[in-house]
Amino acid sequence: MRQGEKRVGSGRGVFGTCGLAGALALALASGHALAIDAPPNAAMFFPNFGKREAIKAPALDAPATLSLEAQRLMNRYPGARPMTWRGEVLGFYGTPMTKGATPADAAASFIAQHARAYGAGDLNLNPTWNGSLRDGRHHVFHYTQSIDGLPVEFGRFSIVVRTTPENPWSDLHNRVVQTKARLAKRPAEGFKPDVVTAATASDIATSLDAYRDLTSWKAPKQVIYFGEGDFEAWITPIRAWKVQGEIPGTPRTFSFFIDCSTGEIVHIRGEASFADVTGTVQANVTPGSGSDNPANPPVLRPLDEIFVTSGAASALTDVAGAYTLSLAGAGPVNVTTTVGGGQWAEVFSPQEPTTPILSETVSALLPGSASFVLNPTPSEFSTAQANGFYYQTLTHNYLRALTPVEWTAIDFMLPVNANLNFADLGGGVIINNCNAFYDGVSTNFFVAGGGCNNTAGGSVASHEYGHHIVNQLGLAQGAFGEGFGDTMSMMIFDDPIIGRNFTTGGGVVRTPDTANIQYPCSGTGVHFCGQILGGSLWEIRKAYGSFYGSAPGLALVRQQHADWAMITGGGVGTASAHPQTAIDWLLIDDTNADPDDGSPNYSRLASAFGQHSIPVPPLVAIDIDLPDGLPESVRPGQSAAIRVIIENVSATANASTAKLFYRNGSSGAFTESPMTLVSGNEFRAIVPTSVCGNVEYYFSVQSTLGATITSPANAPTTVYALTARTVLPNDFETDAPGWTVTGTATTGAWVRGDPNASDAQPEDDRSSSGTNCWFTGQGPVGGAVGTADVDGGQTTLTSPQFDLAGATDAQFRFWLWYHNFGGAAPNADVFTTQVSSDNGSTWFNADVVGPDTQTNFNGWALRSFNLLNVPGLTITNQVRIRFIADDSGSGSIVEAAIDDLTFEPAICNLCLADLDDGSGAGTPDAGVDINDLLYFLAKFELGDAAADLDNDGETSQALPDGGVDINDLLFFLARFESGC
Repeated sequence: MRQGEKRVGSGRGVFGTCGLAGALALALASGHALAIDAPPNAAMFFPNFGKREAIKAPALDAPATLSLEAQRLMNRYPGARPMTWRGEVLGFYGTPMTKGATPADAAASFIAQHARAYGAGDLNLNPTWNGSLRDGRHHVFHYTQSIDGLPVEFGRFSIVVRTTPENPWSDLHNRVVQTKARLAKRPAEGFKPDVVTAATASDIATSLDAYRDLTSWKAPKQVIYFGEGDFEAWITPIRAWKVQGEIPGTPRTFSFFIDCSTGEIVHIRGEASFADVTGTVQANVTPGSGSDNPANPPVLRPLDEIFVTSGAASALTDVAGAYTLSLAGAGPVNVTTTVGGGQWAEVFSPQEPTTPILSETVSALLPGSASFVLNPTPSEFSTAQANGFYYQTLTHNYLRALTPVEWTAIDFMLPVNANLNFADLGGGVIINNCNAFYDGVSTNFFVAGGGCNNTAGGSVASHEYGHHIVNQLGLAQGAFGEGFGDTMSMMIFDDPIIGRNFTTGGGVVRTPDTANIQYPCSGTGVHFCGQILGGSLWEIRKAYGSFYGSAPGLALVRQQHADWAMITGGGVGTASAHPQTAIDWLLIDDTNADPDDGSPNYSRLASAFGQHSIPVPPLVAIDIDLPDGLPESVRPGQSAAIRVIIENVSATANASTAKLFYRNGSSGAFTESPMTLVSGNEFRAIVPTSVCGNVEYYFSVQSTLGATITSPANAPTTVYALTARTVLPNDFETDAPGWTVTGTATTGAWVRGDPNASDAQPEDDRSSSGTNCWFTGQGPVGGAVGTADVDGGQTTLTSPQFDLAGATDAQFRFWLWYHNFGGAAPNADVFTTQVSSDNGSTWFNADVVGPDTQTNFNGWALRSFNLLNVPGLTITNQVRIRFIADDSGSGSIVEAAIDDLTFEPAICNLCLADLDDGSGAGTPDAGVDINDLLYFLAKFELGDAAADLDNDGETSQALPDGGVDINDLLFFLARFESGC
């Protein structure tokens, strides 16, 4: 294997490009077509593709059936909207959501609270990368999905967090503003049992006649397969063996997916991406986006990021081609450089051995100078080498200058194969001339012939490297890969034409701007449908250039294009661009994370996408904003005060018509209640909860012209809701009775106190005002990381019994610190939370962290679940919770801690003075006595939220105000004296 292939193979997600269906039908401007047809034995290439994927698909705009968790998310964050595709949820956007102390906290909290909102059940997510976009306003987190420890092909999840570093006190700071997912759902009946072994899977793949020429095979690995990432229909996931075979250095690279339960070949993916494009490179390099031809002769250009060597010493050139090479001893010395050795490109010419790889050696004194001119006498073959190196390096460096520094997925050398004269695809299919391709491990360009110039030119090289970027983003290729490759060329060269002078007659490859392909794509060709994306981008380029001026407009669209690349989920079906593409771009353009009032370039973006029939979310005439969100619950008998901001967008609100509509339960008429004008455009709405159960409500205002605007937008069909819940908090600052520690661990048993920090254990508890929490093993101050970690078994922390009789549900939250990724067996252990409803006789898993998901955080993260979602559990008066930290296998570094535990059962208890039954756990007992007084006074002294009962000490509304003061004491004493 070549050096470059080894380096590529060690990177993340190298394979995953578009398949043989992308093998070319190119309409040239000269009027004739060059085409590559499917081989006669195409059925052998894709023997079962149609059987599994050609299933009846819901319509593009089929409404999604939202899970209970999705509905709760949208209720908790009013304005949150689902992104859907063929009846399934792909993500949420539209309003700020979870908040954190850091962007990572915000992302972890969202996952902990809302992972089930996508209808895929509990998620195992593996972090790939995260970083801040260059706009300074967004931090993006990317994950891949696994099920039962197996990677999911194209299973992806991403979160965008809004930051306001210029104003860290802003409510927008560190708030999740968008999520996106392509997630496999565990089959309802479970996966079928595995029957096929790895050896059998390998035999199946290697025995196919059409692939007997493949000379290099990788060991099979198990994956979850549910389609190709840009599927037209949702696919039922299966466990499959993935077997990869190739002929190194050629486009003959394939992945075979074999059903583990039946041995059926469910899909064969060709890993080579083809495109009809052009090329150019350095020393003497063809300038611009066009091909090497007599009308566009090479010019001298500096080569960036090429190695200059002398013996074992080496240095890299900068953007001006300059280098400093530090050598010891006396001169003269020989100094060498070659396009066969660069930081991001290494040129080969395997089928044109008569033209050596461009290199030069110069003798230099010490100190002295040595300057190089590669390709001094340009020819087709030498210029192709220079072009391949120059433009691949240029494309890499262009994008990396605009993307987060943390995103390093393309920061490795990718081989460039120049001057190919044929490529054998098998099945009688030979390609030559008029082609270029990316195969997952290299970019490849052909010699002149067949009416085409040498394809190693600027536009072609940028397009093919664009396929590499798509691959490293973990996205499916198809039409999206073709469109994205085109956009890289368009942005770098500021040119809407792909492959100028591709043919010897002056013909081009594609013109996305004038092709005017509409969404949804009416064709099936990936190059044809890819032009939706390129065409949309060029409309943005024109609109920005017209409004801001050409140069500023180009700079802005380039940056937004790069930022969009960091958050895009790719194509859907045959569409390279679609409504989610527009939503993503509007998010990048937005400044206040509120899509209802548009973004600085909303009209220009709406027009640009609209010219390709891609809708954008409409603006509201009047924006009813809920800046503090909505309460999920209140204590029984209390009311909820909600801050409402009414902003004029394209109409003027009549303040006297601002109203709240509410009703008890989910049926019957709504009661109308005016909102109170606080000042300016800020109003206050009070949702009364004088009875137990759910309250549904919505907001409404009329414009001065009489139009009615509501929130939610389609109210009363969709409404907000809250539930009366009793809050049972425990911050572990005091030694609440009933908590017990058991287990078999030889060290690291649970202990309550102030932890001493180590590399695996926290220094402080989670509470901002406290010091204590439960944690595993107290080590000495400054002790080694494994001194008191969990070893030799498991340690279990069990709660006292909770009486939840009569609760219709119960939300459970706690903050968890967990570390399992050190020692002899990293990422091998799990942290389990279990629930019992029979006082500990039977236990059910409620939450499992690990072994190798994103929740191995070595930091505090919020965990949350509802007892209704725990399979087999019935809510009773004998509920217990237990936490299990385990290191039963090889010695790992396992540490855990929990803090700020909260029960929120939906229990009717209208007596606001009934706070505790004497246990100190905050459990009402349907009576008012000294225990309630002592409990309140203890919480009042600590300033705990459990003592926040009222805002003025007299109101009958019982409205908490987020603080604890004399008004809460007066309110409680009045209720205590009255017995309720």
